[in-house]
Amino acid sequence: MEMMYQYLWRTAALGKDFLLTDGRPLHVSSPGRQNFDAGPDFSNARITVDGTQWAGNVEIHVKASDWFRHGHQTDKAYDSIVLHVVGLNDAPCVCRADGSEVPTLLFAVPVEAAALYGELAAKDGRIRCASGIGSLPGIVREDWLETLAVERMQQKAARVRGEPQPFRRLGTDVFRRLGACARFWTQRHSF
Repeated sequence: MEMMYQYLWRTAALGKDFLLTDGRPLHVSSPGRQNFDAGPDFSNARITVDGTQWAGNVEIHVKASDWFRHGHQTDKAYDSIVLHVVGLNDAPCVCRADGSEVPTLLFAVPVEAAALYGELAAKDGRIRCASGIGSLPGIVREDWLETLAVERMQQKAARVRGEPQPFRRLGTDVFRRLGACARFWTQRHSF
């Protein structure tokens, strides 16, 4: 579920102007760059809180209490947090290691959207959107599948174009798809 909040933050899907939990206005100029490693979720975010501009890191949690569960209140890596974005504000005050309070934004995600995300994110081995594909009108489904096919071909073409020897890559891909040993083919057929 945290990934949904990160996506919503990164794409500004819920807007750029909000009220913090303490009532102060918040404007998001830039959500920052998402961090996929250890540390805060976003770096170099630019926000304005009650007329004061801030630049720094943003941490996102499903519940505000996750701040404490993860031990951020004593972790120096989280001292540069300028905003804590949460789906549920179940902690009275989130503070940095130095004791200063971190502004908190409660992200109001519609219940239906959260439920749909939960269904799509379920790891049950199915294609996640499979249950909804049948309900699409035929022309929409066909157009969507055609678009996916074109995008995949464009990605493959870009990989071939990026190769120093594109014909070798193309030959390798073709023979691999046909079941031949690509290494055998490329060792004997150089362009």
